[in-house]
Amino acid sequence: MLALSSEAPASAQAVTREYQNTFEAGVTYFKKGDYKTASGYLRRAVNGAYRSNASAYYWLASSLLKENRIDEAMIAFAQAYSISPHSEVGHNSMQTLHYYKTRIKESETLRTQIASLVRKSADTTMQRSPAASFDSTNGSGSGAGASSSSGSEPELLVDQEKLRSIKRQLKPVTKHSRPGPSPNQFMAWPMSQQANYVYAGAFQAIEQAQSNVDEAKRELSQAQARSNSLVPAFRAYGETEQKFDQRKDASKQILDKILEPYKNEVESCTNQLNDAVTIKNRAQQALNTPLYYQPYGVPRIYR
Repeated sequence: MLALSSEAPASAQAVTREYQNTFEAGVTYFKKGDYKTASGYLRRAVNGAYRSNASAYYWLASSLLKENRIDEAMIAFAQAYSISPHSEVGHNSMQTLHYYKTRIKESETLRTQIASLVRKSADTTMQRSPAASFDSTNGSGSGAGASSSSGSEPELLVDQEKLRSIKRQLKPVTKHSRPGPSPNQFMAWPMSQQANYVYAGAFQAIEQAQSNVDEAKRELSQAQARSNSLVPAFRAYGETEQKFDQRKDASKQILDKILEPYKNEVESCTNQLNDAVTIKNRAQQALNTPLYYQPYGVPRIYR
């Protein structure tokens, strides 16, 4: 297995004096442009308390890439992806691996290691295409082509950790039953029963239907408030404007799917309210029609 350098930075004691931990120190040095010191700190971080932290591996990989230690960086990106494949970190890591796809295929050892790490992902739908591409020995593939194929599914561009968190917070959609009869049921009643419905529930059905509409709209509003954070507001580190727009569009598509049941319930309740008003109007027409006042025959006059 290709070993990654574990050299520590010369100023190792700086962590205890200036920073809370090696991860923070590594990120700080990276932002200062001291990539060698950054990779040393970040290597210590992933070998210690941050061994299961995808972000730590991503920063390490970025530092190694800046030092032109490409093979080591590719393994670190693959490790970041294997830890958190559905997050922004995992997505960006896979994009970088695809960009260097040709170089990875040129080295059987590197290709085998990365394919092994990619397979550790828990989600098989995301493993299938990337793992196969790094196992294959035929075709070189390009970074741009691989990037576009991996981004063809909207779900692959969405922060899955945030999506799962949102779904846990969402309340189930309340299914409201129809208040009163349906229009077809009402029209099948005899005229006298239609007329009596004015006093036997027509206005109560409208009131209940309006209450259902208000509740359905309130649930939709709550779901929107909990779900809007799914759409990213800022670009990720190293992300192009085009890729950022793709992520936003994909997130909006998933957001629409999440909110669709709530919107459908609002529409259903609104239709039921319209039906209740229509039925009430027809019941009043039946009450006022002369056909309702049918005489009970001609009275007999006794002498």
